[in-house]
Amino acid sequence: RLMLQLMLSGVGANELLLLKPEDFDPGKRLLSLPGQYSRQLSLVESVATTYQRVGDNHWNSIWQTPDQEILKLPELELMLRHTSESVAALISEPVTLEDIRFTYLQFLAGQGATLSQIEQVAGYLSTRDMEICRQLAAGKEGIDPVSLVTHHPALIQV
Repeated sequence: RLMLQLMLSGVGANELLLLKPEDFDPGKRLLSLPGQYSRQLSLVESVATTYQRVGDNHWNSIWQTPDQEILKLPELELMLRHTSESVAALISEPVTLEDIRFTYLQFLAGQGATLSQIEQVAGYLSTRDMEICRQLAAGKEGIDPVSLVTHHPALIQV
């Protein structure tokens, strides 16, 4: 659940692995993302609550086993696959982290966000992602950064 919520808030798949409980400021509902594309994301209450609950139970990483073994990206993919089995009757293929990332980028680009605005929220964009976002935003009037909605509507239901 937390993985989906964070990705629909602008966290990239590789960034998930870098998160530590101290990256979250519960009072301000802010998540500080480390790395080359460091930034702060505002989290909706449901995401902040889930993050705080999960983060409080871990020492080094949000994504670790009870034996303190830190998970890697393929293991997160498997977690997502097992989670998506509950909706398997509705979809023909398992959901991937890339699918979730694309859904979020599409949400931003669909509002008319520029590539620069999208990178400020979602971090690094591959050339493939840039091209997809450019095509999705084509013909749309640009959006004022203050008006850009960064919380995906699915967060209310996740």
